[in-house]
Amino acid sequence: MSAYVLTRWEPENISFWEKAGSRVMHRDLMIRTSSKELGVTSHQALSPPS
Repeated sequence: MSAYVLTRWEPENISFWEKAGSRVMHRDLMIRTSSKELGVTSHQALSPPS
């Protein structure tokens, strides 16, 4: 993963979206999805059986 720092966010700007916005969005989506899945899985593993 690169050390890319987002200094501006212009999702309505087509050229910005094609250049950097979609990469940032896809990376963010993968990180968020993975962390949420890990949180749900660990919560289920640590919860006492009903």
